[in-house]
Amino acid sequence: MTSPTRKPSASEALFNPAFMCLLIVRAAAGHISYGDRPIPIPLAQVAVAASLDEGIRLSLTHNIASNLTSWIRSNPGQHARIGRVAPTVVGPFRQGMIFGLHYGHLSLQQGRLATGERRTVVRLTGFSEDMAACQRAARYMGRWLCKSGSPSTVLTLLGVRA
Repeated sequence: MTSPTRKPSASEALFNPAFMCLLIVRAAAGHISYGDRPIPIPLAQVAVAASLDEGIRLSLTHNIASNLTSWIRSNPGQHARIGRVAPTVVGPFRQGMIFGLHYGHLSLQQGRLATGERRTVVRLTGFSEDMAACQRAARYMGRWLCKSGSPSTVLTLLGVRA
């Protein structure tokens, strides 16, 4: 826990439940905007994990037309990182998901996550550049993973176990 006089560290800021919730909301909104359906929880976790890792985040094309398998071939190091990074965010991801469900930022629909009834900050002003970049990456990943195939195929391609 942080004292009121101490500024939270970067990892404390990135891994707190409210910010994790915001990243999940961004991924869910991206997924819904592209595929008009809520995001499967494992894909939301991958989107959040990828958005938090600077190396992965910087390797993303942010071009929705890009192909997942082409990205994997072009970025073998970052591809390998996703399988290692995704399990490390399970705890913070769950806390963010519970936070979002509790406060109405997220809703659960047939085992998938959708944006909730409570509005979430749309503008990225007021966030550090790193936090804003994480949010942009989470939204992109939500859209990109939606168009990349079935959840099981995407998770297999990325080397992530559900």
